[in-house]
Amino acid sequence: MDYSDCKFVRRLYEAENRYLEVLLEALVLKRSGLGIELEVQFDRQSYVVWNESGKTEVRLKMGERQGKTRELQRRLDAFLLQGEGEKLVIEQPNSPFRYASGGTLPVIWMEGKQYYCLYFRDIFPTGWNIVNGGCDSWVELCRLSDTIERELREELLIIDPANGKRFVFKDDLGRSLDRPEFAEARRFWHKQRPDRHIEDFEEHLVTPRWLTGPDSVRIADVEGESVEAISDCFLNIRAEDFGIEVDRIANIRVVSDVVFLDGEVMGGSLGAHGSKRRRLVDAPIGLFETSKFDSLLQSGAVEFLPDRLYRSAQEVDAKMTKQIVEKFLEDIRDWRNEKQIREFMECKRRGVLYDLCPIARGIISRYLRLSETERDKGPTPIEGRLPRREGFDVFISYGGEDVRLARRVYNYIQKNTGLSSFFSEEEMTDTDFGKVINDALSSAKCLVAVATNPEHLKKPHPEHEWNSFHLEMLHGKEKRQIVSFIYGCDPMDLPWVLRHKEVVVCRSERDRGALKRLEKRIRLAFPTC
Repeated sequence: MDYSDCKFVRRLYEAENRYLEVLLEALVLKRSGLGIELEVQFDRQSYVVWNESGKTEVRLKMGERQGKTRELQRRLDAFLLQGEGEKLVIEQPNSPFRYASGGTLPVIWMEGKQYYCLYFRDIFPTGWNIVNGGCDSWVELCRLSDTIERELREELLIIDPANGKRFVFKDDLGRSLDRPEFAEARRFWHKQRPDRHIEDFEEHLVTPRWLTGPDSVRIADVEGESVEAISDCFLNIRAEDFGIEVDRIANIRVVSDVVFLDGEVMGGSLGAHGSKRRRLVDAPIGLFETSKFDSLLQSGAVEFLPDRLYRSAQEVDAKMTKQIVEKFLEDIRDWRNEKQIREFMECKRRGVLYDLCPIARGIISRYLRLSETERDKGPTPIEGRLPRREGFDVFISYGGEDVRLARRVYNYIQKNTGLSSFFSEEEMTDTDFGKVINDALSSAKCLVAVATNPEHLKKPHPEHEWNSFHLEMLHGKEKRQIVSFIYGCDPMDLPWVLRHKEVVVCRSERDRGALKRLEKRIRLAFPTC
């Protein structure tokens, strides 16, 4: 299809550093284990949509295709959700798909409960949605994990106003990410609430624990060279709005005093959203208890109301959800166009205003189906092994390279202390490992960080564990303790939080004295033990 007459569709090389979604006229989907591999091909001559208005232009250019859309979605759902077929090839020269958006389903662990975190989306498709957005560079098109992580950090702002703290995410290399657009969102927030100086809040790190998805994307460039764009993800392909989205699930543990703020800034680009004025979207954010939500989803519900609700960085009564959403609509009328508002009101009239967006429904449905499949094929219990306890006394945190030393610590604690310890190699038989980890962190009174190299403890999984435990120490009422057990490295090279706690240095592979010193420090958290 020729897009030369479209104002908001350009060649990729012309649109670099803008909102980017490549228009693809052919897709190849292949079954790969429990998941799907998507093959795509594009180059710098490919056409891209480079703002929201471009999506409208392409939709109008394609014309009416409702019948074809429904049939295509049926084929996609059969392949993606029902597991039908080993390969699906889609060729649509007159109905291209947009590649790609990236998104995150945040799973929030707070006050001993687990919640899906969803945003209210007021434009087509209306409803509760995950955190998502398009790529903004050639690099992001080829590395969708960058888009996924940027969107999470951009849109999900977590603050503790009562204690003057804001929480910043780390990337997988251990750097705190604070791009200019994140600072812009905080400046807009300051204009709205000058009584809360977010810029002056003390920064605290929070480390997402990324769950492993079953899918992957492979890009073949114009020369035929293959590169891995992303793996461990969930593919979402929607014929309704001709979109391809690549999503992940992030488990995020927070303390009870935090509130959530939508950090997305809209407006200011050429013709986008019908306005040049930039502002915070400030969408309502709902937390949905996962167990109740899953039951509703599986029952075919089309209305979902949150258990906790936030807007403008404050928690509001979740029973007022519908009134808060109506107020949100009034706030955005001056920068949404009439068509968008009509679509919103049509959803309200049909009683599906509080349904899930297709993307949110797709990723949660696929995750639940995957969990069921994995559980069916899960490992059989070890004969003679005691059932897993509801809680643990000690949590052993370590990087994968240090599993041998961590096992020595685990075996010693189990044999000599009478305390129960959580060691992931022994306990992780549940597919919902995010919940298992968080339950164990909640119940433990002592965390032992094991390392032969301090860098191992800076990797995402162990850092999530000891950093989350440290936050609980700062805000919890129970006495808790962190002890590091290290071999072959300097205590002063440990992460700042750990080197200012108790450290036991193991001098050799057979240093039993070090294990006894560790036992003494662990017992300080259990005065009656």
